[in-house]
Amino acid sequence: MVLMGSVAGCVSHPPAANAMPDWVNELPEGESVAVGSASYEIFGEAKARENATMKALSALALQKGGVVDLEGEVNNFQAVSNANGGESVSGRSVVSTKVVIKGKDIPVKGRVQSYWKDTSARRVWVLIVEEK
Repeated sequence: MVLMGSVAGCVSHPPAANAMPDWVNELPEGESVAVGSASYEIFGEAKARENATMKALSALALQKGGVVDLEGEVNNFQAVSNANGGESVSGRSVVSTKVVIKGKDIPVKGRVQSYWKDTSARRVWVLIVEEK
């Protein structure tokens, strides 16, 4: 089975004191959502965002049932600004994926709702919401 999907979204988070958002540990109720994370220590933040996004897409596909094999490409367009000791990131992410789940074609479409950068653990987190 081959699954083709895409993700597009506008992303921003306020320049808070890098406080961990609630969705990192507890997903919002009432929506099909998934979270992914990846370290940016070795390959940098752009690659970590890509990896975290692909992990979240895999989790969305798994919610539909089955064993998942996911290949994809993430194109990020972002602007970063620093003010008052905080960091603000705004941008857009476009994800193209091919997912294989037990021989079925299952569309997965979602949008990146939020990114969070954990500067102490050197990880980025992404929250994706499925669009129906």
